[in-house]
Amino acid sequence: MTNEQSVKSVELNEIAVTNSYITKDINQILDSSIFERTEQSLSESEEKYRFLFNSLNDAVLMFKINENMVPGKFLIVNEAATHLLGYSKDELLEMRITDLYDEKNRLKAKEMVVIVYNKGKYVFEIEQINKYGCSLPVEINSHKFELGKEKYIISIVRDNQEKTLFRNKQEELLKERSLLLDIIAHDLRNQSMIALGYLDSYLTFEDSSYDERLDYLKNTKSAIRRIGSLLDNLAAKIRRELNTQTQLTPVNILEAVINTDIVLKELFPKKEITIDLDNITQNNYVLADKLFEQLLLNLFTNAVKNTPGDNIQITIKFLYIDKRRCFLSIIDYGKGIPSEKKTSIVQMLESRTIVNSTSGLGLHIVKTLVDKYRGKIWIENRVSDDYSKGTIFKIGLFTAD
Repeated sequence: MTNEQSVKSVELNEIAVTNSYITKDINQILDSSIFERTEQSLSESEEKYRFLFNSLNDAVLMFKINENMVPGKFLIVNEAATHLLGYSKDELLEMRITDLYDEKNRLKAKEMVVIVYNKGKYVFEIEQINKYGCSLPVEINSHKFELGKEKYIISIVRDNQEKTLFRNKQEELLKERSLLLDIIAHDLRNQSMIALGYLDSYLTFEDSSYDERLDYLKNTKSAIRRIGSLLDNLAAKIRRELNTQTQLTPVNILEAVINTDIVLKELFPKKEITIDLDNITQNNYVLADKLFEQLLLNLFTNAVKNTPGDNIQITIKFLYIDKRRCFLSIIDYGKGIPSEKKTSIVQMLESRTIVNSTSGLGLHIVKTLVDKYRGKIWIENRVSDDYSKGTIFKIGLFTAD
């Protein structure tokens, strides 16, 4: 057996025997008949009790509970409890279990006490507040027992910070995977729409010349080929993303716009698209990652789809807020978004609801990426008092100049 296995075995054995020994020793200490025994017997019992409680790595807290589910002050605490919570033993013995929670968790703690009282035991996770006001994620294993007519609850409190950190990392990884799947679905849908558009033109415009109809078929074939290439590229990308932890790095805005412009014009070959740069230079960087171009592409695509006609103008503007933050605004000159629809879009983005439409999925991807970059996003009218003159998607980001 290795040293690590030996340590784990000792810890498991300690916890396994805790309930029987604790109950036995507490019974000996609290039972009034004990106090009639010799001083030496009482001293030996207390010594064994102290060794057992203070050798545990987990905090131990015990208190009396009445029939109205009102907890009394702590009767017994161990050294691990003082280390975990920052209070001295004397301070803890003047406190109640409800004193260890903020307003948000206090109600849950009371509910857990009721469950323990009714079921006899319960294991749950919650956040306690230490002496210095810091939140501590913990796992609590609580048991109720009776001594005479009195009822007590004893709780073994385990520091859950490492487990919580691991869970948070897993949740972030799941978000990364979900985002990549959303991007795949969104891009494939765009390419499919292009292929269907050309095919529809071939079938609809029967009076077109042979060369024009041949171009429709060639463009359809090219779009389908791009779908295959896109699948290969995105499959490779998702494999990399699943095996690496994404970190924010400096991304050059100008280079990202140029690369995105190329893809955008491939998506809409019949549109005359002009992207104007306002105050963007080669020296402007933001903290993002390689998916930043996907964020721009979704906003540019949204602008194209919401601008009538074949001549599309989009402006992208950069503005410093301070040395560490900036605004990046994507401005279109399309039909705009009514106020009530803006509200529904914002609610959709905040609730992370994905609607069954290309634009809904695209904006969901945008919001997910902005959150990932620790930024904020706003939707405004290009002309403040007339929504029909176009829309501004304004994004607050951290700079990396």
